[in-house]
Amino acid sequence: MNKETIIRYMNDLAQLRPVFHSEADFQHELACVLKQHGHSIRLEKPFVIEGPDIPNGIVRSELDIEVDGKTAIELKFKTTEATIAHQEEHFELKSHGAQNLGRFDILDDARKLNWLKSRGNSGIQKGFAIFLTNDPLYLSNANGNLSGEFSLHQGRVFENGSSLNWVGNPGANSVDKKRLPPFAPLEIRFNEVVEWQEYSDCTVYMLEPGNFGKFSFFVLEV
Repeated sequence: MNKETIIRYMNDLAQLRPVFHSEADFQHELACVLKQHGHSIRLEKPFVIEGPDIPNGIVRSELDIEVDGKTAIELKFKTTEATIAHQEEHFELKSHGAQNLGRFDILDDARKLNWLKSRGNSGIQKGFAIFLTNDPLYLSNANGNLSGEFSLHQGRVFENGSSLNWVGNPGANSVDKKRLPPFAPLEIRFNEVVEWQEYSDCTVYMLEPGNFGKFSFFVLEV
């Protein structure tokens, strides 16, 4: 499995489900597509990673999707407010906001995938972080913002060995303490480029006019 395969599966999913109620809904439906393509799936598989390169020496988490026992997938579904009706089903999307934290979190997911991959006893050989959103702020350049170094704009290059941190000296009032030192800075251990893909256009299904009916995604392979 490679990045191109994941993108193809996402395009297959878009034909079936152009919008989701929640991140859990997205996770479940992507897992169904993976199974339809003959893969074995585990959802929410717990893992523990230890090492001197890990904040506080240990990470306990749950992997969104494990594929064939050797591929790990983490995903994020970040939305801004929209009401969409598709095939007689209503989708009331909330405004998650907090784009600064959302940018950090998907890169933190990629970091965890890299840790998991680098531990030989995990069995994980490849990792993919998928980010899906209808919030155009994520597609824009965050330069000058608190999360400027975590920007996810088109063409953004992540280089192995780089260190990304918050701009300025944010405190717990602006950034959750779990995203402050020792969890930041983020040490990048992969080479990737953000390449946004069109997922779906639900503008015609919106019950109220607006600019948030278009969904886009990108995939990071770590």
